[in-house]
Amino acid sequence: MKTQEKIDLIENVKRLNDEEKYQEVIYLLPDEVLEKYNDYELYAEVSQAKFKEEKDFSFYAKKSFEIKENAKAYNYFGNFIGLSDNKKAKVYYYKAIEIDDKFVNSYANLGNSYAKDEDYESAIKYYKIALDFDSQNYKWLHNIASVYLRNNMFNEAKVYLDKAIAIKPEISSIYNTYGILYLWQEDEVKAGENFRIALKFDQRNYQAYHNLAGVLFNQKKYSDSKENYKKSISFRKERDSYCEIAESQIAEINKILANEDYKQIQEIVSKIKEILEHKDKCITHFTSLSVAKLLIFERSKFRLSEGAYLNDTSEGRELFSFLDYQSPYGKKETPVDEIFVQKPFIGSFVSQSNHNNLTMWRMYGKEGKDEAKGCAITMNVKNLIEQIQEQLGINNLEENEFETKFYKVAYWKDDKFIIPDEKLTSTKIKNLNKSCVELKKALNEFNLKEEEIKIQIDVEELLFEIAFLFKGIEYQYEHEVRLVQKGVGFEKTIDKNSMIPRVYIELGDVSRTIEKITLGPKVERADEWASAFHYELKNKDVRAEIHISRQPFK
Repeated sequence: MKTQEKIDLIENVKRLNDEEKYQEVIYLLPDEVLEKYNDYELYAEVSQAKFKEEKDFSFYAKKSFEIKENAKAYNYFGNFIGLSDNKKAKVYYYKAIEIDDKFVNSYANLGNSYAKDEDYESAIKYYKIALDFDSQNYKWLHNIASVYLRNNMFNEAKVYLDKAIAIKPEISSIYNTYGILYLWQEDEVKAGENFRIALKFDQRNYQAYHNLAGVLFNQKKYSDSKENYKKSISFRKERDSYCEIAESQIAEINKILANEDYKQIQEIVSKIKEILEHKDKCITHFTSLSVAKLLIFERSKFRLSEGAYLNDTSEGRELFSFLDYQSPYGKKETPVDEIFVQKPFIGSFVSQSNHNNLTMWRMYGKEGKDEAKGCAITMNVKNLIEQIQEQLGINNLEENEFETKFYKVAYWKDDKFIIPDEKLTSTKIKNLNKSCVELKKALNEFNLKEEEIKIQIDVEELLFEIAFLFKGIEYQYEHEVRLVQKGVGFEKTIDKNSMIPRVYIELGDVSRTIEKITLGPKVERADEWASAFHYELKNKDVRAEIHISRQPFK
């Protein structure tokens, strides 16, 4: 039986939680008070307050439903479990709804859980159920907009963002999401406008500072970009990958502002990358079955090796040959040494149209030295980029990350660079070759000045951002697509077991990005391999096609 004193206390802390005065709830309910009353409602209320204040709350939620099963305690314990086991968290949310089918937060949390699982249809379903109870909850409207945005359903996302703004026009994070939406639509002007509105309502919104800095960098407003990157770092509670990205961008801006030649070369390099950017839905990676087995069954992380470790020694030389470029100190008449310049990390892929190409099976679809006994893994580019960003701890619905892009490889033919599947007279090929000529001219002017060695090394590192995107015509059949990563934010791992220690970065588990696996034409017992891949991916809720090549390989 409850005393009047306990009833008053319960009503008071419930009111304070409703008013979002969580610190007051925590102050009124220290452990000695909770132990004195041993009441499930008090434990449930303090678990809510501690959760909102990002304090350890799991003990209090569990204690509450051990005293008496109740929806609030199960809901908040689900939040705790969801930090490590999203599937199990849903069990507690459903339990909360079973006890009280009007406990609205559990519907919203199911929406969060399903969104995390990338089950967007279910996520929207439960967010909308939550909205049926509280149509004015701007957070759930914002969440629905984010789900639509994740699926590139821009018009639907705008509808819900506008609804959220109509209810709470002063919420900074909504405008930040609107800015991301416009970035994805390649409208940097409107993106910048929304990031600035976000900062008007919250001058400590480090996400908006980071996003605005990226827009300003692309607009060549380098000093303003630098200031916004610095603010994005200063307002963060702790260091993360975004800090490393921002610091890397600040270092790049410092080089641009310090040297006009570097600035000119950097802008031409950026233009060439933009021309070569690959925008198809999927890409294919040829590899051995041994590696595929590790990636899919063991969830090993996909690796990119540093550019120095590419198999072909001519890698990166086609562009340098065109540019008549020599490394620092290599320009001397009798060079006795050459400075090492770090290179980006390179991932090699091909156009998905080449997933069952005879020549590719011969060259790359191997198991050891046995040709055509490997496989081709076709991956969704958008999902792969999201996986890479997840490995970095990046949420691209909050802060944009500009580096993770795929690029087509250009090939030298008849005194110009060509791009497969592009007509020789296309604007893209004309612009590519025009930009390469501009780069050659800019480098010649730079070399005449005999700049200090540090600047020369900076320029060479810049050139290596595109050097691996140019190859000789003998490789044209590959239709190669490459991922070029500077490695900012990634741990650089050194495999010391190799005869020559090998440097690489890990992109994360790519199994959920797979859309198709093609087994090579000489794979033995291919049906068994196909069955194993099919069910392993199905167990992970990945619906991938499994193909067996019937190419007449001899």
